[in-house]
Amino acid sequence: MGSKTIKILAIDDNRDNLVTLRALIHEAFPSAHIFTAQDGRKGFELTIRENPDVIFLDIIMPGMDGYEVCRKLKADQELRDIPVVFLTALRGDKESRIKALESGAEAFLSKPVDEVELTAQLRAMLKIRTSNLQKRDEKKRLTEMVEEKTRKLRLSNSKALQLLESVKREQSLIRAIFDSIPGYLYVYDENGTIIRWNRQHETMTGYTQEELSNMTLDQWFDQEDLIRVKATVRDVFEKGYGEVEAHLILKDGSRMLTRSSGVPLEWNGRKYFTGIGLDITEQKRIEEELLESQSILKAAFENSQAGIAIADAPTGTLRYVNTAGLIIRGRPEEEIVHDIDIHRYVDRWNIFHLDGSPYCETEVPLARAILYGETCSEEFIIRRDTSEDRYVLANAAPIKDQNGDIKAGIVVFLDITDRKKFELKLNQNMEDLLASQRIAHLGTWRMDVASDEVVWSEELYRIFGLDCTSSPPPYSEHNKLFTAKSWETLSRAFELIRTAGIPYELELETIGSDGEHGWVWVRGEAVTDPTGTVISLWGIAQDISERKKNERDLLYLNTHDPLTGLYNRKYFEEELKRLDIPENYPLSLIMCDVNGLKLINDSFGHEVGDTLLRKAADTIMKACSRACVLARIGGDEFAVIIPRTSKVEASHTAIKMKELTTRVKVAHIDLSVSFGHDTKTTKTQNVIEVLSNAEDLMYKHKLYERASAKSRTIDLIMRTLFEKSNREAMHSSRVSHICKAIASKLDFNTDAVHQMRIAGLIHDIGKIGVDEKILNKPGRLTEEERHEVEKHPEIGWKILNSTSEFSELSQFVLNHHERWDGSGYPSGLSGESIPLEARIISIADAYDAMTSERSYKTGMSKEDAVKELNRCSGTQFDPEIVKVFVDQALSENNGFFVDSQDFSNSMKTSQSSPMWETEKE
Repeated sequence: MGSKTIKILAIDDNRDNLVTLRALIHEAFPSAHIFTAQDGRKGFELTIRENPDVIFLDIIMPGMDGYEVCRKLKADQELRDIPVVFLTALRGDKESRIKALESGAEAFLSKPVDEVELTAQLRAMLKIRTSNLQKRDEKKRLTEMVEEKTRKLRLSNSKALQLLESVKREQSLIRAIFDSIPGYLYVYDENGTIIRWNRQHETMTGYTQEELSNMTLDQWFDQEDLIRVKATVRDVFEKGYGEVEAHLILKDGSRMLTRSSGVPLEWNGRKYFTGIGLDITEQKRIEEELLESQSILKAAFENSQAGIAIADAPTGTLRYVNTAGLIIRGRPEEEIVHDIDIHRYVDRWNIFHLDGSPYCETEVPLARAILYGETCSEEFIIRRDTSEDRYVLANAAPIKDQNGDIKAGIVVFLDITDRKKFELKLNQNMEDLLASQRIAHLGTWRMDVASDEVVWSEELYRIFGLDCTSSPPPYSEHNKLFTAKSWETLSRAFELIRTAGIPYELELETIGSDGEHGWVWVRGEAVTDPTGTVISLWGIAQDISERKKNERDLLYLNTHDPLTGLYNRKYFEEELKRLDIPENYPLSLIMCDVNGLKLINDSFGHEVGDTLLRKAADTIMKACSRACVLARIGGDEFAVIIPRTSKVEASHTAIKMKELTTRVKVAHIDLSVSFGHDTKTTKTQNVIEVLSNAEDLMYKHKLYERASAKSRTIDLIMRTLFEKSNREAMHSSRVSHICKAIASKLDFNTDAVHQMRIAGLIHDIGKIGVDEKILNKPGRLTEEERHEVEKHPEIGWKILNSTSEFSELSQFVLNHHERWDGSGYPSGLSGESIPLEARIISIADAYDAMTSERSYKTGMSKEDAVKELNRCSGTQFDPEIVKVFVDQALSENNGFFVDSQDFSNSMKTSQSSPMWETEKE
């Protein structure tokens, strides 16, 4: 909306909703002018009077509801361009959304309104408002243009009528000739106005005689075709003939592809061109389809991995062989395509049976397709001259005409050499596998039923941790190898296989010789004699301990949050469904949200943010009983399910959580968590709505708590930065004093001067993201280090912009390294497009940098620094601010020297309150 003050109207019968909405809008758009009304009629009257840019409208209101207000607004010619955003407390109310859009609304928001969604919607609505106003202006301009065009067309029509009247005597004769000609015939004058046409012209175009009499050449074609048509008309007059293909625009708006030819005509001393046009739409369609089909086939053939050959019948002369076919044979086209027929296929292409014997002439699949009309498939060998032979799978078929006569034959042959090699290797592998099964590391055992004698393989000893040189334990002692539950399962299965020969397959928990537990997969089968009696048993056992461990780990990861160790959202949702039964009523839910987590991540890194989340989880857990289900359900959100707990008891638990979290610090950062709760007491209540109510209450608390939490975090960032680098602390203090002095001399008001002092103090807050070694480096920075430092304006902007208190200052911090001539960073702004406050910080920052001592340079004198400022005035710095600084501020402030002791005292004073308030006037 440019620099224009934004007007926003909120209509809601609930005053609390209006207060919340006003607060959210002001946080995103501090300068916006917000009007409110508590009923639809007053809101409509206020709209007429104030003409706002965006309207937020509640649905359910006394008297006139939101739908009626919206329809009334959209019916008003002057108000219909104002975007309307409906508000409702019902989430997922599809019917209300449809009804809102039908009444003309542009968007929809659910209560409680999310700040980010509100800001995004408001920005979108402002863009729509701007677009609507522009379209209104554009419509007016187009109306004027249409009127002018209409006037010109009427003038042209008048001239055409005069011309037609002058040649009326010849009309009958020419019409008879014209009407006898196929296609549409025309005569145009030099100006492109049609003066004669035949009846076919009317039939083909759909225009009446009266309509055609007003037509000009420009009206028949779009711009692209018109350029070519006019070029052809020039050829007619200059060369005596012209021909063009173009799309004729018919009366119904459709287009007809035509081919028109013309010749010049002189009549009564004037020049015309005449000709005939033919509808070639169907002809072109057929031609294009044919070309497309040919193109597709050619592309498919040439890009096919299979060889393709086509030969004419009955001779078998090769008409086409694609690239893949030439590659398979390994010879050039001249040698294996030209002058080839059925009798030379075997010779030229070196075709052999799989057993190595050559083919007869008529055995080749392509020859069989041409000679006998067979569709056949066969594998053979193509023997190449220098490299290895190729195994080929060929599929041949005849190509017949509509009478069934063979006109040609086609063969598609695929190089299957790799597949053949794989088959040979697979056969070898199968033989190797049969041999390797005897020595595979898979434990096997065999038992004689009559004697109970057991034989183990070496791998089975390893699985149970026993000495393979000793005899396996007798069956009577096998119970020692398994847990009681697994042994019971195995015993039942063993009894069935031993008595009835029923095989088994089980997973069992084992106990090794060292007492360690593991898992094995076992399978047992019976061997019977001819009478069906079980005479022996055999089986295999495989160690699956690692797989079982992975399954347990996977199950844990599937239900737990890896960062905090709490349950995850999936588990929470499943438990919520499971616990939602009358036996657990009253069922209470508590929602928790960590305030300012994004700001902490951006400023101190995700490691600190993760630590804060873990601390939050541990602290909330301390307030929970064993019956509670605590889960992390989002990036910074936790949820608690407490069965058989009243609303009062849940409130006490939430208060206890709040008290515990307020005592926690992580890296000097106060843990701030917002809570909300609700309780389900009856079966008719929807537990999702209860959860939503708890979440709504939490967000209301968060709305009032997060601002102070973010402000404390900003203060902590500055203190941390100053602890990292005393040099940065002194520099920021001096820049703050200089900014305050310049602002005073520029007649800023008291609040603006104070704001300028704060901006100077925190202008380098983004250096919190720069390595401490770089900040305190005694020597000059490398190119890479300098690029790292140059990121600090954007980091600072990102930190400050997240808080309403510092959002305005964030822009000054972002642009304080821009230069007057546009060569600064990060955005390359120039001149007055750089905020005034950023230009002040730039001069203050540069002056202090020049006059300060560094380990690698001596600070400039006040006089030399002034000379440098004047030298760069108009290139790096705003010349007017340089003049004010040099002529007024500098002389009155003792060169802005700040004693280190004074600064130390100032920092001590600020320990009890934010440092930007210690000098507030």
